[in-house]
Amino acid sequence: MNLISSIVNKIGRSIQYIENPDLYYLRRNDGIFDLYEKISQPWIKSIGIKTILDIGANVGQSTVTFARVFPAAKIYAFEPIPDCYQKLEAKFINNKNVSAINIAVGAQLGELSLELNNYTPSSSFLKMDNRHVESFPFTTVDKVVNICVDSLDNIVNKFVVEEPILAKIDVQGFEDKVIAGGQKTLDKCRLVIIETSFETLYKDQPLFHDIYNLMIGMGFKYAGSMGQLLDPKTKQYLQSDSLFIKDN
Repeated sequence: MNLISSIVNKIGRSIQYIENPDLYYLRRNDGIFDLYEKISQPWIKSIGIKTILDIGANVGQSTVTFARVFPAAKIYAFEPIPDCYQKLEAKFINNKNVSAINIAVGAQLGELSLELNNYTPSSSFLKMDNRHVESFPFTTVDKVVNICVDSLDNIVNKFVVEEPILAKIDVQGFEDKVIAGGQKTLDKCRLVIIETSFETLYKDQPLFHDIYNLMIGMGFKYAGSMGQLLDPKTKQYLQSDSLFIKDN
């Protein structure tokens, strides 16, 4: 029975890939299927995004997805962890529309200590809360490294950034610092996808209502969730990739 189910599933995936080759591309290049489905909707494509700021790119999972949906857009992918940055840079070495930048985005220029996690997407400038360890025991801090940080406004000021702009912010509890240092840049964005937490996973991190209030105060409106993270055991909602939009 398991063999039959496996064969049926493989046939189903093959048909799906034939109908939409993008899905096969994402699978081969570690793209994010859920993100692809959300941002490839006609109403988002109709905005005509020309620049994407991928803040917290890790090894390029979201960058791959953005590049597939918006092939003509210029993408600036920010990743502070050296090993992750090297993989990110190598992945897009032949794509002139993607620029990998080895820096962390925060409130201001300086140097901060990063809690480097064995599971790199969980690395943060903030210490993990007990809730994080309980829900995801495979996430353990390997070591602490010093990382160069600069504000989004300072960084983007060095580039030619064409509007409309989409920004994705996924920085493990540091989202309010990115917003604080990116007021001018974010003011020019049409869409912002930002990780928001309902439970404290990192000590002193902002929660959903904090980020919501900051974004609404900047003239954005909340446009819904683009995906949720659930506690593997209790199935409680822990985080959401929240979409905020600003009208012309």
